[in-house]
Amino acid sequence: MEEALENELSKLNTYEAFCIDALNQLHANNPCQMDEFEKNKIVSLLKRMFEAEREYLIDEPDDYLEIYKDEI
Repeated sequence: MEEALENELSKLNTYEAFCIDALNQLHANNPCQMDEFEKNKIVSLLKRMFEAEREYLIDEPDDYLEIYKDEI
């Protein structure tokens, strides 16, 4: 169980970094599509979402892994 928990936490951290990097690249390559303020709001939202997922995983690992076992 500990290994599954650590693996899933690692995935969530990787996915968060990937999403934020992709958003930063989109903003850098297409600055007319969103301004800096909007980009920062989206980054903040992504961080809150991933933090909520990590908290749920840590607080209720059995439930989390049961719900998302097919996606892991």
